[in-house]
Amino acid sequence: GETMKKGSFLKNYGFLICMLIGIVAGCIVFFRVEKITIVGSTVYTDEEIIAAAEVNPGDNLFLVGTVQTGRKITSRLPYIDTASLNRALPDTLVITVTECTPAGVLKGEEGAWWVVDQACKLLEQGGSELTRQYPQITGLTALMPAAGSKLAVSVEESAKLDSLKQLLTALSERELLAQVQAIDLSGTSEIHMTYEDRFSVRLPLYSDDFHLLAHTLQEVAAYLNAGQTGTIDLTGAQARFIPD
Repeated sequence: GETMKKGSFLKNYGFLICMLIGIVAGCIVFFRVEKITIVGSTVYTDEEIIAAAEVNPGDNLFLVGTVQTGRKITSRLPYIDTASLNRALPDTLVITVTECTPAGVLKGEEGAWWVVDQACKLLEQGGSELTRQYPQITGLTALMPAAGSKLAVSVEESAKLDSLKQLLTALSERELLAQVQAIDLSGTSEIHMTYEDRFSVRLPLYSDDFHLLAHTLQEVAAYLNAGQTGTIDLTGAQARFIPD
């Protein structure tokens, strides 16, 4: 009886293995990429995204590495922030992308201007015309800049870079970046920022809560009359407005 049970178990186990092999073989043979759908709006065309993914019609749908392919797209197309891949059986690959939002421009070590997003990813190189489109960031210099890479600075400027990332993130989350014209990190203890083309804003260079500072800035600017100009000082325990 024991021998029969063991034989039956092995027989069933072998049957399951054969079934699994059959299923895998069927997936390899039958599920081929016939259609690639791009979801999300970017500066790139669908054709450019598909080319960066290196996926072609006829490729096996289940052998497309979703994580690796997503990384190819984001590294080759700097303005794409995330790229995720999903399979829609029987023959469609869906690529969902999100776009990086430019947050400012700063100079590289060779003098060219570079666009960065809120996470300080370098998006593209250009001329001085970029300073009229995006906030101008001074006090940091991009070392060995390349589109698609993270902003790298000298060791002496690394702490300032951390503050810049936190500040840009806080401003972006409150949708205030469009109100900023310039960010100066060249000081030793303060960030100076031009806001709404009428305020000079003083911020601590290092802060535990840039989100609170951004919120306070928004509240103070909204409270002041439209024609008022001056300095909003956020370096102390309480915000101060010093009119021109």
